[in-house]
Amino acid sequence: MNKYDVIRIDLADIRARRKTPEETLDSIEKDVVMELDESFPNIVNCEKDGIADALAKINDKTGAKFVIIIDEWDCLFRDDKSNEEVQARYINLLRGLFKGNSSKKFTVLAYLTGILPIKKYNSESALNNFYEYTMTNPEVLAKYIGFTEDEVKALCEQYHMNYEEVMEWYDGYQFPGVNHICGPNSVVRAMRSGSCKNYWSQTVAYNNLVHYITMNFDGLRDDIVAILGGHSVKVNTFSYENDMMNFKDKDDVLTALIHLGYVAFDEETEEVYLPNKEIRQIFERTLKATKWSKVIRAIENSERLMRATLAGDEEEVAEQIDICHR
Repeated sequence: MNKYDVIRIDLADIRARRKTPEETLDSIEKDVVMELDESFPNIVNCEKDGIADALAKINDKTGAKFVIIIDEWDCLFRDDKSNEEVQARYINLLRGLFKGNSSKKFTVLAYLTGILPIKKYNSESALNNFYEYTMTNPEVLAKYIGFTEDEVKALCEQYHMNYEEVMEWYDGYQFPGVNHICGPNSVVRAMRSGSCKNYWSQTVAYNNLVHYITMNFDGLRDDIVAILGGHSVKVNTFSYENDMMNFKDKDDVLTALIHLGYVAFDEETEEVYLPNKEIRQIFERTLKATKWSKVIRAIENSERLMRATLAGDEEEVAEQIDICHR
């Protein structure tokens, strides 16, 4: 702390203020180099140098080293998922900052946050010198992904909320050594409003959920139905290339849903499952916007069967079981 200059880039914020992803990258290169020129005069060429060139020159002249933080590093892969040219240019920018001998001299620490792991090419990471902590392999950061069971208990006491209800709505993510993790944004909003309901963010990723789960991969629909029915489904997460475009099979779709938080992942069994009531509502709402009419009917029949069972309505129970059987 207080030993190094820090370069912090909020990629999503810059992207929101620029018309195109190309302008976003141009802005990052130009603005950071200009700031470096102000702090280290007469070293860099603002017209010709990129960020990596500028940092290398400053390090050679002054010995200065930098901490580089990029927030929502994967924004261009999520919001501009079909623009492969921009993505390739962006990856090259990151390679200049974080790979190679010169970058080892001027970068003392690099920390990137985002939803997606670092982009893969041919099953290898474009920046394989990073330690990655993801929804499929969070390691020591697992307990920081959301609120733990003890934290939720303390919050419920502080805000006079029903603990069991909060856990039903937002619990369900689990990792080795951490069995109960609740979605952080939803818990915060529930505590502030005093009400448990669906607070899931209406993001670009949510808007594309219909597209992902209705992709015509063999077995994907059966897996979605099984997950909605409370079952766990095997998934191979290794082949996923960590973007929102290059899906090769149902495993890639399910892996994307893991990283987006729409399904939970059990690392020990390598299975996915539906984590909680909030996510179930998201799936049911999303499926109603698709052509999966049979799935919707199955969900509705299941709900009718549950209500009839709780009400002791034997005729309705018999009818619904007959429908399930057929």
